[in-house]
Amino acid sequence: MMELLIFFKSLADSVRLQIFTLLNEKGTLSVLSVQRVMGIPQPSVSRALIQLKKAGLLNSSKKGNQVFYSVNRDYAFYPALKTMLPGTSLFQQGSATPEFSSSEPEPKDDKARHDHEFLL
Repeated sequence: MMELLIFFKSLADSVRLQIFTLLNEKGTLSVLSVQRVMGIPQPSVSRALIQLKKAGLLNSSKKGNQVFYSVNRDYAFYPALKTMLPGTSLFQQGSATPEFSSSEPEPKDDKARHDHEFLL
């Protein structure tokens, strides 16, 4: 039961869910690569990656002074999670932000827009 709670809490944050989705689509990426694609500050990316790793959702390896992360496909809930992830790429090549479409109006404030876009 506790493992299930940790799983849901880990992916409850939109940034962590986006990072997980990115790594699931692209494979192994460095912290810097994730930061560049996401377009958010490096400390926020590092914090999210560490939380996902602590939950068991990610693996990490260090090469020189860089840390690389990948999805832990042996994670107990990965098969179920994989079926829930979007089937098409959220991250278009060369795009710093996820691509979404919706008929709903976009929120005006940046944080609300960020959360709104990811949930669509």
